[in-house]
Amino acid sequence: ISITNKALCCGCEACVQVCSHNAITMQEDNEGFRYPIVNNKLCVECGRCENVCQYIVPAKKKTEVQHAFGGHIKNKETLNESTSGGAFSAIVEIWCDENYVIFGAETEGLKVWHSYIEDKKELNKFRRSKYSQSIIGNSFIEVRRFLKEGKKVVFSGTPCQIAGLKSFLNDKEYKGQLLTIEVVCE
Repeated sequence: ISITNKALCCGCEACVQVCSHNAITMQEDNEGFRYPIVNNKLCVECGRCENVCQYIVPAKKKTEVQHAFGGHIKNKETLNESTSGGAFSAIVEIWCDENYVIFGAETEGLKVWHSYIEDKKELNKFRRSKYSQSIIGNSFIEVRRFLKEGKKVVFSGTPCQIAGLKSFLNDKEYKGQLLTIEVVCE
């Protein structure tokens, strides 16, 4: 994979996670954005990274009518801990009844990364504001593992991270098992 126009790479890390030879790593540029770098000594040119890349194979456009909504959670304590009205917490409370895993971004200072929890009582770790690109790590691999185990998975991320996840999962639907929540990316 070769990114010649950085403006078209969203840094979703799908290419890194699909590479079974560990030939791709993410490297931060001088502005703090992360882009894939290929170690040509490890690369076997299998093309898997190119097949999941939004830059090379753009995400499929939805043609059906889509709906957006806004609101806030009624629980005052959760609302006060949340920076976006607590919508994520409200959705999780309704959807995660049993056998679930929740993925979201957590932060410490300016460092932001994706992780998961298996108990809704730990949702507070995902409730802080994040103003930088999150490090996905091996979250897509973990999502796939949990889905194969039959668990329900909630994944919250930016639109390009969600598109990267769906591409990584090879557009498998996982109907009733996977719920993605896109956060507004500015």
